[in-house]
Amino acid sequence: MKKKKVFTGKKPGGIFGSFLAGCLLTAYICASCTGDFDEINTNRDSPTSATSATLAATLLGNIMRYTISDNHSVTRYFMEDYFLVKMAVYSTEISGVQYNKFDSNYFMDNFAVMGDYVSMGFGSLRNAEKMVALSSDNTYDTYKGFALFIKAYQLYYITCFYGDIPYSEAIQGETLTLTPKYDTQRDVMAQILDDLDLAYEHFSRATAPLAGDFVFGGNLENWKKVVSAFELNVLITLSKKESEAGLRVKERFAEIVSSRPLFTSNADNLALTFADEGGMYYAMNEIRGRHYLNMWLSDFFISMLKRYDDYRLFSFAKPAQPLIDEGTPADSYDAYIGIAHTLPFSEIQILSNQSRGCNINDRYINVRSGEPLARLGYAQMNFVLAEGALRGWIPGTAADYYRRGIEASMTFTMQYTPNQYANGRPITPDYIQAYLAKPSVQLNGSFEADLEKIIEQKYIASFIQYQRDTYLDYRRTGYPAFAIDPSTSLNIMPDRMQVRIKYPAGELSYNQANLTEAVQRQFNGVDDENQLMWLLK
Repeated sequence: MKKKKVFTGKKPGGIFGSFLAGCLLTAYICASCTGDFDEINTNRDSPTSATSATLAATLLGNIMRYTISDNHSVTRYFMEDYFLVKMAVYSTEISGVQYNKFDSNYFMDNFAVMGDYVSMGFGSLRNAEKMVALSSDNTYDTYKGFALFIKAYQLYYITCFYGDIPYSEAIQGETLTLTPKYDTQRDVMAQILDDLDLAYEHFSRATAPLAGDFVFGGNLENWKKVVSAFELNVLITLSKKESEAGLRVKERFAEIVSSRPLFTSNADNLALTFADEGGMYYAMNEIRGRHYLNMWLSDFFISMLKRYDDYRLFSFAKPAQPLIDEGTPADSYDAYIGIAHTLPFSEIQILSNQSRGCNINDRYINVRSGEPLARLGYAQMNFVLAEGALRGWIPGTAADYYRRGIEASMTFTMQYTPNQYANGRPITPDYIQAYLAKPSVQLNGSFEADLEKIIEQKYIASFIQYQRDTYLDYRRTGYPAFAIDPSTSLNIMPDRMQVRIKYPAGELSYNQANLTEAVQRQFNGVDDENQLMWLLK
């Protein structure tokens, strides 16, 4: 394949400028993806004038990028979401999210997305409006559909972490409302769903491919599937509001499943692909730093994999070296021990210094192309469908979708684990079928027990994939049932995980009146991390 040029111009100033440069870099260095960017970026000394294609590449880069920085700490922040959901622990410094408190830098990439008025302004989304304005009659539906999807995708995660946010006044073409009103979370979710429906309609009418798309090469059939899969994600997040008047949660879910194209394999995943080529290495590759040496799989996660007799353990983890030295074979479950995420940090450091735990598998470190990093995926979608069927939203059995989700996850792991990194327990098609037949894996007809199994298998499938969705599942369902030790928890309510992020301080400077009104409306004037937003009531 022809080698692509990358963005090398100087970074614009400010938080949004730095973020934009990073997004452009991500977009172009990920050109293992399809599409020819020579026409998009012709000047290596400075960005050329904007086109719909360049803006589309930037906007796609915004949601596909995997870290807040590309410096030596890239792997530290890449794993932050997995500290949050107790898959891993960090032994160099205290991670607040590991101990149930959001760090000030958590979600920083989304602060940058929010843009020009520091945090909640969503200024970068004006690029979506500009992208549509620059389109031709022939490309309008293509870029309008993409713009609606991007807006819905970004603001969905922001509202899920904060509560009420600006939406209807967040971006208005070329104008920027410096003090946008905060819409209620209920109205935000309604507008997100409407925008996703409109995005699907525009993609269905469109005839021109999405130029600037470095994931699917502009294929609109793929984007129709992406919009549908993401809308199913949004709807399952609204499970507590399934009877909310006007939202039509169950009805929308059923209509999407019955009438729209959905993912049919891992090849449909909305995923960032890496390569063995300068600047395109996998995020955890050793060339990016050695922080992986201080990341240990948690006892909670390893114990879950052992309980299911799950070979994915041998592809996810590296056996504990002291146990190997003592003669325990690498293909024995006994060679894999986790470090409890609830331990005091000083004890985690002691275990780390003694290597009494499991680092991530060497394939993540040594194989420069690693594995694709999915934002939306086939396995994930099937677990969403399984839960929808369990709740009676769609016909069919939850077990069928559940098994497809497991099979998709295991097939993905099998595909991206070279045999030398399988620690003597490679996943094979025969093993997958045997796993699916295990009594311990089966759903048994009890709603609560089956929901727990669905969410647990979705959790396993999300290892270094689908950032942040696992936390939203836990917060909504209580599964997986993470252990919490009040004696080490940093939350002011130490017996629980925090359920939201406080609004950024910059909002008090730029939009105080609207923020104050929103906090009063939602939380009786108290903006803290343990207040339940509308979505969770």
